[in-house]
Amino acid sequence: MSIYAAFVSGFYRRTGALAFVTGVVPMLIVFAVLIFHIMNARRKGVPIKTVFSADLRWGPELSTDRLRAFHEERAARVND
Repeated sequence: MSIYAAFVSGFYRRTGALAFVTGVVPMLIVFAVLIFHIMNARRKGVPIKTVFSADLRWGPELSTDRLRAFHEERAARVND
């Protein structure tokens, strides 16, 4: 095997591992946080549905804030 072939095979093996790690590790973190919040909700006795619904701290996700932002953006485009 030539030096170039050895380098290329090692390069693809390393970049494949790096791609796997950068793809899998963030997903594992997201699932860990999700499980933490679900367990916390169960411990407090609130329904699991509350973990997936917006509250007042999620301002931009609430429909009233979304509509207001949409209308403000539309008004800004009309005035330009």
